[in-house]
Amino acid sequence: MLELLVESSQTVEVKKDKKSGDFVFEGVFAVAKKRNLNGRLYPYKVMDKAIKEYNENFINKKRGLGSLDHEEDASINLKNVAFIIDKPLTLDEESGEVRGKGRILKETPLGKIAYELMKEGITVGISSRGLGEVTERKEFDEELNEEVDILEVSDYSLSCFDLVSEPSIGVFVSNYKQEEKVEKKEENKIEEKKIFSSEDLKKLNEILFEE
Repeated sequence: MLELLVESSQTVEVKKDKKSGDFVFEGVFAVAKKRNLNGRLYPYKVMDKAIKEYNENFINKKRGLGSLDHEEDASINLKNVAFIIDKPLTLDEESGEVRGKGRILKETPLGKIAYELMKEGITVGISSRGLGEVTERKEFDEELNEEVDILEVSDYSLSCFDLVSEPSIGVFVSNYKQEEKVEKKEENKIEEKKIFSSEDLKKLNEILFEE
């Protein structure tokens, strides 16, 4: 039976395009061949098929949209769109890393929030949503020197990616503030990383868009 599978990725880099003023982020969006912290394993062939289908059906048709925070199912609600992935995702056969690049849509309601968060150097993460079948099996882990439970994913279909405040596996940090400090030579100024909860995002949304 197909299940909704939500996974968070590793570190990606955030930059501000000097010409357009847009925030873009790129890096590892997903990982195959390795058991993640949710205990799930995406075989290379399964992920490769999913990435090719996503590129063909979404990226190439300018439908690679992403939300701010997870939605309840595998679909994208247009009112929640915050960014777009313009270029096809790539999957490295050796490392199993899925790499991509997203661009914040700063004129959409949630895109405005994402833009302000990145502008302020807020710590956020990127996460994937998709549908797949999960089979449980045991496998000997040489590093742990013991048997571990593996949840192997099959028949996987990648639906979308989301920006999230509390990723379960990894986070990416906007380094725009750090780059800005270097350009302005503010070497003595140190800022704390700010982490927003889902409730904070809701309050920020109300403040930004109250009539």
